[in-house]
Amino acid sequence: MAYNYFVCRKHPIAVKFAVQQTPGIPGAYASPMCPTCGKTMEKYSEGVAAQDPFPVPPPLPAAVAAVAMPNVDQAVYSGNGPNGNHPHVTWAITRNLAKRELRININLGQQMGGAWQRQLTFRADVDTLAMAQGPNIANWWLTSPMPNNADHDRWHRFDLQALVGPGNLGGAPAIIDIGVKLGNSVFGLIHLLAEHADSLRNLGDFTVDTSPHQITNSYGTIVAIQSGLQRFDTARIQQVNYDAIQNKLQIRGSDGGFLVIRRSPGDPRYAITTIYNMNRPAIGQQIYP
Repeated sequence: MAYNYFVCRKHPIAVKFAVQQTPGIPGAYASPMCPTCGKTMEKYSEGVAAQDPFPVPPPLPAAVAAVAMPNVDQAVYSGNGPNGNHPHVTWAITRNLAKRELRININLGQQMGGAWQRQLTFRADVDTLAMAQGPNIANWWLTSPMPNNADHDRWHRFDLQALVGPGNLGGAPAIIDIGVKLGNSVFGLIHLLAEHADSLRNLGDFTVDTSPHQITNSYGTIVAIQSGLQRFDTARIQQVNYDAIQNKLQIRGSDGGFLVIRRSPGDPRYAITTIYNMNRPAIGQQIYP
């Protein structure tokens, strides 16, 4: 003999009730009324005993409706300005939560006949940029695409004191932590992508492989920035100049790479101004070697 087991959970101790199943009609049942309060009871199990000998299982969790992420490109940051190699740079950054995508569109030169001199598109995960960091969007920090420490906004670190010795820092910190800000046409990520998108991939041993048809229109270029910073590991640094007034460092690393970083008052780390692969006039005072 088979039974359906019912329960009424409206009491401090759940009320259980068993009803014999109708022979020849499997799965068919009518919920009885609770003998204590008269409310409709809930079926929770089946068995062959006239009374269920086991405790009543907890209720199933309530159904949760899935939250639909908006499949729209939300504007984050746009602007324009001059750049060293391009007299006019226009940028627009959007985020799409459904696609999990942060998109950076950069147009170079003037728009003539409906076309720009050059158009570049870069992508990153939407979590690369935390929103609402402050009123000046150019100073928003980007999360490292390959975080390897508790500070996810730190893209790189090197030990300056190990290079120059504790008495020769000239006011610079012993340990240099480096991050990337959104920036604009003259510093930060936008400047790097507008002026140095090609040179960032010329990284010697630290090249990030991108297929020929994805040289700029890919996630690889953002990852290449962090990979290329390995040229400025402590053991690979060949020269360091320091401008104490601007709190700016110019570092020459391996594979012909140069890195310029600056720390503004109140910033938790240095921010990249630019990266390039050619010699330029030195800044500040040479403190290494």
